[in-house]
Amino acid sequence: PDGRVDATRFNGEGIDLNRDFITQSQPETQETVSLIKEWNPMVFLDTHGYVKNYAPNKQGLIEPCTPPYNPNYEYDL
Repeated sequence: PDGRVDATRFNGEGIDLNRDFITQSQPETQETVSLIKEWNPMVFLDTHGYVKNYAPNKQGLIEPCTPPYNPNYEYDL
């Protein structure tokens, strides 16, 4: 399973993939960067701030201090 399923940022080698994007030493990070370069998305949503079990039987997304929308964009988009 991927890290979201196990509620972890570490791969099977024990490497925190959120800290690997500078060195890109892990295959998961290398593939992610490769896909971003290939697809060249206009928008990229990074939801690595999830928490496990913030409420019974639920997982939460985004850090609690994150604004509910990006103030640099129109709210109605």
